[in-house]
Amino acid sequence: ANGNSELAKSSRSSLRACLAAAADSSEIVVPEEMTAIIAENQEKLDSSGVIDDVTKTYPENLVPLYDAVQAGDSNPITTENGQPGWTLIYGSASDVSEVSSFYQEYLKDQTDYAVTQTDGSTKISAVVSGWNLSITVSPNNPERTGLDTKSDITVLISQV
Repeated sequence: ANGNSELAKSSRSSLRACLAAAADSSEIVVPEEMTAIIAENQEKLDSSGVIDDVTKTYPENLVPLYDAVQAGDSNPITTENGQPGWTLIYGSASDVSEVSSFYQEYLKDQTDYAVTQTDGSTKISAVVSGWNLSITVSPNNPERTGLDTKSDITVLISQV
């Protein structure tokens, strides 16, 4: 029984730390070149009514949602090495190539920028202002996601 009690305390402590870090998401610095791309694409980045239903702590200023119509899971997380982060799954009304193109343009000038393609999915990753970003854009499978959208986007953000 003691093991479970310690585990529960550890989990609560991790959750508190994660939620405290998540509360600071507004302090993430977004580089100017990324802010400019957000401004150019503003009409496709209005996620009002989508993100509010998911979580108020998600750092949308760092990874905006592209043509979002429906949000699935979103959670603040603590990585294996104890760093704070977020996960988010959302559906877009735009197809995979359009969504992938936006995120590639958005992240192309950042540290450790990489794009990999597998089985119709595109994974775009980079490090921005001390945060690892990984965005996977896939054709939507409504049976798996529960979302009625053209593409399915999974975002993973974790502090370096």
